Amino acid sequence: MRALVLNACVALVVILYGSVARATTVDFTILDSATKVAGGSFSFATGLTGVLSYSNLSAFSVQILGGPTYDLTFAETAPNYQYFAYNTSTNVFVPTNIGGSEYEVLGALNLSNLTGFIVSSGSPEQLATYYTGCQDCSVFSGYTTINYNVITTPVTTTPLPAAFPLFGAGLGLIGLLVGRRQRKIAGARANVSGAA
Repeated sequence: MRALVLNACVALVVILYGSVARATTVDFTILDSATKVAGGSFSFATGLTGVLSYSNLSAFSVQILGGPTYDLTFAETAPNYQYFAYNTSTNVFVPTNIGGSEYEVLGALNLSNLTGFIVSSGSPEQLATYYTGCQDCSVFSGYTTINYNVITTPVTTTPLPAAFPLFGAGLGLIGLLVGRRQRKIAGARANVSGAA
């Protein structure tokens, strides 16, 4: 009986919570020699494969040259330019050729209010950030390397409201089984007491 109750509890937990979702977070640091000139992170559902774009991400942020931090909402809605390609098998950004020896690594621009960022590679590697309030509305810097730190973590899931009736039915079943067993034990005790 105890095994039946334990199995029912385990089944309820599995039904209620399902499998644990996992997310992969990639922290990246852009360095000019040993000096950090930019950094950020992005997250996506573990198990996604291939080359990812902004639309595959659940979170994104980048800050270049002490300028503002740009997030996923900005990157996905930047009207003039968006580029993000990350290869999950090699764990690096995938540059795209934009002409000659220039390759875009990462970027998002809104030219109507001069905000955004571009990371390009080639000759030379370059970062640019555009933001309201800067003197000439663009700041440029070189860089030499991009370091990546890939972390996979569990994501807390919230039970769906549709699971609550199942949970209640399961608890009722467990209560019924426990009550039945207690009545059986009480009856057996009464028979033993009456026989003595």
